[in-house]
Amino acid sequence: MTKVLEAVYQDGVLRPTAPLDLPDGTLVDLFVVRSAKQSLSAGRLRPDEILEAIASLPVEDGPEFCARDHDRILYGADR
Repeated sequence: MTKVLEAVYQDGVLRPTAPLDLPDGTLVDLFVVRSAKQSLSAGRLRPDEILEAIASLPVEDGPEFCARDHDRILYGADR
């Protein structure tokens, strides 16, 4: 399961802003990226921060993509 969520770092602890549907004691992998929301609102988002945020996004599973398959993937095999 891959889920992107928002959390606040406070007193040395990351606190999710919404409840997680996980049992207590569940081990998770954590990728920490500073939220673009805060940087955008302050007007301080630099190009390297944008690229870092993009690079840290999880890769979604799906069909292998090639440009020649564009219409088939978007519209199905019949078109």
